[in-house]
Amino acid sequence: MSKLDSMNTKEIVDFHVHNNSRFANPKKLATDYKSRLDSILPKEYWDELSATKKRAVFESDQLIAKVAWCLETIGEIQDEYVKSFINFSNGQFYIGWCILEICDDLIGCLDKHFHEKNNEFGIEHIRIHTTNLQSLFPYKTFGSPGMTMVFRCSVCKKLITPRNHCGHEIGEIYNGEICQKIAENIELLEMSVVDNPAQKSSIFMPEDGDDYNYEAIKYIVKKVSSPWNAWDYEKLKKIIPKYKNIGRNEICPCGSGIKYKKCCLRKKQEINHIEFIF
Repeated sequence: MSKLDSMNTKEIVDFHVHNNSRFANPKKLATDYKSRLDSILPKEYWDELSATKKRAVFESDQLIAKVAWCLETIGEIQDEYVKSFINFSNGQFYIGWCILEICDDLIGCLDKHFHEKNNEFGIEHIRIHTTNLQSLFPYKTFGSPGMTMVFRCSVCKKLITPRNHCGHEIGEIYNGEICQKIAENIELLEMSVVDNPAQKSSIFMPEDGDDYNYEAIKYIVKKVSSPWNAWDYEKLKKIIPKYKNIGRNEICPCGSGIKYKKCCLRKKQEINHIEFIF
């Protein structure tokens, strides 16, 4: 029995990513992700993987086509993460937020078929820091649409119903493409307000424009010199004076009509405070 015969599918994919000469150059480019501060993968990366996948499909080699898909998905995750930082740097915070959701979705798709070792492709870094960035955003309420629709298989294009399934597994790779349910005949029935949406891009924006507070995101983007620098944070409570920059003998701003020193001088308030760790 060969070494490959004793491996599970994930292990075999991993073996080909690291040992198959057809993937040597794409692997080299993808593991060099830290050198790309504000640029995406070069065209040769996608061209090589596309050619390898086409040949594998032609030869009915589903395994090699899956390996090519895994490296394509790794590249997409890396590129989208870099794009999110570019948008944050340009003040396009909502666009960057939506790109982080794409990273989330792609990582979920990749996890079923491949898991990196020692953060060699930066996927674990992106997983951690995408979650950190999302938790710092000021968005608290979202729209969750209630809809009716029908689904079609992306592989064979057949309708999917509880009694009629085409046999393809959602999330599996066929001919180098992931099997998904394609929604059709969508009819919106209602819109609910939720705080933990399945679709994070459904933000309620103010009518007079985007006036959310993005100071925490601005601080991170300014502080780190690269999307690949590690950071973390703690949410703490901080005690501060109730009023700032008030003279002792000035009238207290609380409206009591007496001097500040005899009213709210010693009163404190508790505020939320974020302490960053670099």
